Amino acid sequence: LDFSTTGNDRALMSSILSQKPNVKWNDIAGIKRAKHELQRAIVFPRWFSSLFDDKREAPDTVLLYGPSGTGKSYIAKAMATELDCFLFSISSEDLMSKWPEDSEKIIQGLFRLARENKPSIIFVDDIDTFCANRDGDPEYSNEHTSSIMSELIFELDAFGNNNTGVVVIASTSLPWVLDPAVRRRFDLRIYIPLPDDEARKHMIKIHS
Repeated sequence: LDFSTTGNDRALMSSILSQKPNVKWNDIAGIKRAKHELQRAIVFPRWFSSLFDDKREAPDTVLLYGPSGTGKSYIAKAMATELDCFLFSISSEDLMSKWPEDSEKIIQGLFRLARENKPSIIFVDDIDTFCANRDGDPEYSNEHTSSIMSELIFELDAFGNNNTGVVVIASTSLPWVLDPAVRRRFDLRIYIPLPDDEARKHMIKIHS
């Protein structure tokens, strides 16, 4: 891929995964309600922007929450496919393995890449890893996580002033530990449940 990046951005690419996915909604079993809500709130307003006036702006930040292993990252790929755009994602484990200042630079690079290559989607998996309540259990929150969270909040706030063409999607299986300041910055929150019997049958059919 030919990205319009600076040398510093290219150095960050080892931590920022960029792709143009090809995942259809039918590739994801179940979660009909979540699919419908994402289509209605995110996809359709961007497909048919002329039909949506300023009074009904499409959300540009989405929090997917629910049990682990329910396909939240797959949903982000399907969204990128639907919108025919780039998907930029980071690993929470990778962020936490860096020095705090390097983690902050990765967050900065992630948003910069998304803006430079829009339309695009940013996907942050397991956001609770570094965005836990600062007044909560020290097991979830410390100086390192606080610095990463502060940078993410800064980017989300700056992003809100010039967000055309970029959607931010984050996932968590522990929504109750998220810092309220982070939670407030997600316009749309969608529950992703475990697959029911019908979804399990669909999964078997897809993979058989």
